[in-house]
Amino acid sequence: MSTAWVAGGVRGRSLIRRRLGRTGARAVATSPSLELAIDQLVRSPYVHDVRVGQSLAEAQRAVSATVLWHIRVLAGWLPRGGAEVVRTLAGGWEIANVALVLASMRAAAPVAPYELGALATIPRRLFSASAPSDVRRSLVVSAWGDPDTDEPSELLSWMRLRWGERVAAAVPGASDWAAGYLALVVARELFVEGRRPGRRRWPAWPLGTGWEKASSIPDFARRVAPRLAGR
Repeated sequence: MSTAWVAGGVRGRSLIRRRLGRTGARAVATSPSLELAIDQLVRSPYVHDVRVGQSLAEAQRAVSATVLWHIRVLAGWLPRGGAEVVRTLAGGWEIANVALVLASMRAAAPVAPYELGALATIPRRLFSASAPSDVRRSLVVSAWGDPDTDEPSELLSWMRLRWGERVAAAVPGASDWAAGYLALVVARELFVEGRRPGRRRWPAWPLGTGWEKASSIPDFARRVAPRLAGR
């Protein structure tokens, strides 16, 4: 094992020991007030971005930004192969950034993206996009590929599906998690948004085939159950 892998392993174990864990997360979630919840967070590793006096939305974003910061540090300790795995996992923040850019087009609000640093795969020109078609062009030349749509909500849905597919293919030991995540995303698309795969199939291969014909949530669950058994 290389020195970089050893260093990354040490850093990863340190992050595990410092996390809030189930008990700590439940204590924050059940706090009788936002102020008390934030007080617990500022006395934890989340103090990197969480500050006293933040609103709920600001605190939620700060927690997410802190996780990203720790992941960026972890990636810096890992060799190239390990960093690529972390880059794939960081795709959730790239989806969030695309959502921010698309929202800013409707509200004319300034974009305050998550800073992914070396974990980013989408070119920086994403943040100067003035139309959904500009966003699509940025995705085409990235690890995400072509979503084959300019419609904002469909573009984001496609990215979420694509992320599950990428995680299943590139992250060792994560295929079960990715398949479960995809099942939730696909079910939402089918039965909440009312969308179906078009000529270009949705990127959801970890679910197998047949789920496209589901007529209800129970029917969908039966069709994907063999793939998700025990997951």
